[in-house]
Amino acid sequence: MFGWNVRRVAEDFIADRMSKENLPNVIASWLVVICPIFLFVGPRDPWSPASGSIVQWLVSMIILYVGLKLCFKANEKGDARDFIERFIVLGARVGMNIACFLAFPILMIRSIVEIHWGYSFGMYSTPIIQIIFFWQLHHWIGLVSQGKLASRTTSSDMEVNEQNP
Repeated sequence: MFGWNVRRVAEDFIADRMSKENLPNVIASWLVVICPIFLFVGPRDPWSPASGSIVQWLVSMIILYVGLKLCFKANEKGDARDFIERFIVLGARVGMNIACFLAFPILMIRSIVEIHWGYSFGMYSTPIIQIIFFWQLHHWIGLVSQGKLASRTTSSDMEVNEQNP
């Protein structure tokens, strides 16, 4: 790992020494640095112990690392190109879909769990959402890298293309 030496990373990119195998580790290390900011800073329950935050962070980091590795391997099974672009673009769309389809159920379950039992719902919902996210992203990256998306052209479109080469 390169640590804080940005110049060395830039030199490795210029010299084309940044290996594809090293890419998931670089992304994972970046996320390990960034994610604690979101997990530890922000509204906390006054009665929630600090150990709950640490456990949540560890579970989140493990899921993140495993999910990232699985997405990378799904990309490698196909054409092994454009991992970063696919990860970011497909990940943004998968994240939006999850946010749209799970927002209402999560809010309903959260209100029931926190009101009736007093548990912190974020500690339990975050790993579930992460698993769903990486499962979907792994699926889509695998399809794109292997070129297995179903074509949306109809037979009439193909006839027109055959007549007008």
